[in-house]
Amino acid sequence: MRQIFNQRGFTLIEIIVTLLLMMIIVAIVVAGFTNSSSSAKLRASVRELSATLRYIKNMAQLKGQEQLLIVDMDNNQLTYNNRTKPLPKGISVSVNDPDEGELTRGTWHVTFYSEGGTSGGEIKLYNAKTGFLITIDPIMGSVVSKVKQ
Repeated sequence: MRQIFNQRGFTLIEIIVTLLLMMIIVAIVVAGFTNSSSSAKLRASVRELSATLRYIKNMAQLKGQEQLLIVDMDNNQLTYNNRTKPLPKGISVSVNDPDEGELTRGTWHVTFYSEGGTSGGEIKLYNAKTGFLITIDPIMGSVVSKVKQ
């Protein structure tokens, strides 16, 4: 005696199409996450550098003596108070000096005076997609960051 069962299930084609769609969705999500990760690193670096500049300004006023920030564009690192901080991979730095113009190689320094002023300048942090410009006011010593167009 032979019984016929009315079996219901998924065909191999349906399973393959479902897996293919899931792989495409995962690839899109991972690609989006990777791009936002580099932008997040850049924004975090801009916030950290802005805070560091404000800290150095405050230290100059509190100690009553000049303080320096040295920007090493060849090695992508910053030095202040005998501390060296490298920038994250994928982030580059350049400088707009009030006297020398745009610098992309070598070292540059900004001096913070005990009266609150600075030697001034602009520091640009950028990656492959976007950049931020951090402006250091020479009179007040204020620090302003904005997206570089």
